[in-house]
Amino acid sequence: ISPYDTHTQLIERFCNHFAGAFLVPRNALDQDINVREIRRRSIIDNSLLFESANHFRVSVQVVLRRLLICGHINRSQYQVKLEELEVQKRPPKRKRGFGMTTPKRCITENGRFFTAMTLAAKERDSITYSDLADYLAIDLKYLDKVEALL
Repeated sequence: ISPYDTHTQLIERFCNHFAGAFLVPRNALDQDINVREIRRRSIIDNSLLFESANHFRVSVQVVLRRLLICGHINRSQYQVKLEELEVQKRPPKRKRGFGMTTPKRCITENGRFFTAMTLAAKERDSITYSDLADYLAIDLKYLDKVEALL
């Protein structure tokens, strides 16, 4: 690790600490009903953690870090919960189904008439490709397939 990286990490850590203290002040954290329940149980319940995060309008990780800094949880509790949240955060594998294709969805959502009129406007150079993509809410790579379906 270069000295620059270490310095940058220290600055980032300071900024995160400052932002957390600003957004979730110690006295407000101490008074939060969910935090009181976490302290009473000595178990970090996800629902309580998420409710506190929602109350302060911050991420769950910010609340968790503030709980550690303010002495409401210990480092091992923090590490375990942080790892648990990381596992939960991973998106599930997307299932391939029989969903509608993008060109078909474009026509279904916009209607045949609107889609055809928008394409005709582009043919007359009345609108740009960017406008066309915005109006039809599609990527231009699907344009040929949309035209073929009409």
